Amino acid sequence: MADIFLSYKSEDRERAQRIERALTALGWNVFWDEELRVGDDFREALENELARARCVVVLWSTLSIRSRWVRDEASRADKHRKLIAVRIDDVEMPLGFGEMQVADLIGWAGDTQASGFRELVDGLARRLAAAAITPTVRVPPVKPASGSTRQPGHPALRPTLLLALVFLANLVETRLDGWLTPASLGARAGYPITEAFRGLEETIGLASFASHDSTNALATYGYTFAYFFLLPLICLHVAVSLALRQDPRPYRALSLAVAIDYAVSLPFFLFFPVPERWAVFESEAMLLSDKWSDRLIEAIRPISGLDNSFPSNHVSLVVLALTASVLFAVPLRKCTIPLGATVVLSTFVLGVHWLPDMLAGLGLGIASMLLAWRMTRAGRLAFLWEDDQPVSEDAPTVAYEPPVPQAA
Repeated sequence: MADIFLSYKSEDRERAQRIERALTALGWNVFWDEELRVGDDFREALENELARARCVVVLWSTLSIRSRWVRDEASRADKHRKLIAVRIDDVEMPLGFGEMQVADLIGWAGDTQASGFRELVDGLARRLAAAAITPTVRVPPVKPASGSTRQPGHPALRPTLLLALVFLANLVETRLDGWLTPASLGARAGYPITEAFRGLEETIGLASFASHDSTNALATYGYTFAYFFLLPLICLHVAVSLALRQDPRPYRALSLAVAIDYAVSLPFFLFFPVPERWAVFESEAMLLSDKWSDRLIEAIRPISGLDNSFPSNHVSLVVLALTASVLFAVPLRKCTIPLGATVVLSTFVLGVHWLPDMLAGLGLGIASMLLAWRMTRAGRLAFLWEDDQPVSEDAPTVAYEPPVPQAA
């Protein structure tokens, strides 16, 4: 059952999606026709969702005011006193809807602090609060065939376990790297690829690393901090922010994206192990972080192999986290994005990764997050999130309460 049903004209899909993402980021469960599964009876599914939704947001545009479908959905919502009107074009309200208050999002580009969006959020909060009082929906506990009563555990549990599983798999792969990599490949495949990367950089005129050891102290210590400390801080901030949301889908998508990212990277780590830049004598680079302490690189070696450079795991993870922060409007994203860019640059400046490593990591991070979010919204791999925490037979009936919007 959705908190909000979003009604709009199909030609306005891009603007509708922008509004849907902003409302979802506040913790509300938003339904729009993008979520309909293949094979669903379109008309019946829409009618069911419209009837069950606690609030209906209608986007009025130059096209939707002439749409029979949108006007019909608005009429039904108004009849049940759960209509919220939003203008996304400068249009006159259709006959019968001119007296109601309207939130204006004309030309809205996604600013959650804009007065029109705040007015929409306030109206939704009031309407959903009223729906929570009259009536209260009672959800009985589920009884499986075994006869014991079970109810869902914390929605962040399964995604967190998936992240832990990926971390453990990476730890095992790094420890057993030499044994897992086929002898016929290994360095035979990795070093020729490295030579190709070095030749590409020379062709496009990248700076030589001949004077790498004379890099100034500010760059050395600053980028070392970014490489070893900023990455986990950014990832932890994004993960915790999403895990605490009442809508579990963003955190689920984040954990699934990390799993996809690693699954794509693993074959390259095993069969085409590209060594880090500083480990190749011809590159003339050194590992600048050793000027701070060689214990830093030793500390992360159990999860970051010397020859697991392509694609850059550092780059892909931070880009994945930054993509999630933009998709789900994570707090402080205006700070984390430039800090994340510093992490990406640090992999090059410190002499760790080659340019193709970084580009591959950049593309992989973005693609993994977008694919995971699409799969999560479509209900793919839903079995991963079916929690089954047992409770006693005498557990009380649970009253449904709609989520309270979080501050933007």
